[in-house]
Order: sequence, then C-alpha cells, then structure tokens
Amino acid sequence: MLWFSTNHQRFDPRLDGLDFVEMTQRTVPEDYRNRTAHRSFRIVKG
Repeated sequence: MLWFSTNHQRFDPRLDGLDFVEMTQRTVPEDYRNRTAHRSFRIVKG
C-alpha cells in the first residue's frame, strides 16, 4: 500500500491500471475544507 499526497493545485493523477482511492476529504483538516490544500490517494497493488 502506498499513500501519496501533493500540494500541487493542478495535479492530474495518471493512475491507470492501479487500484486507488482518493482520500482527500478524509485527510484535509476541518478548517481547510473550503480550500484545496492538498490531494491524497491510497494506492494498492491490484
């Protein structure tokens, strides 16, 4: 399992062929919910 996080505002993940779940909403602190602070993904080997 790999966790990946980025602060790049225009990040376009190329995760074709991988099993992944975007975890951003679960990892952004409550006081940052209205901003795009980061994006995070949990990637697992299929």
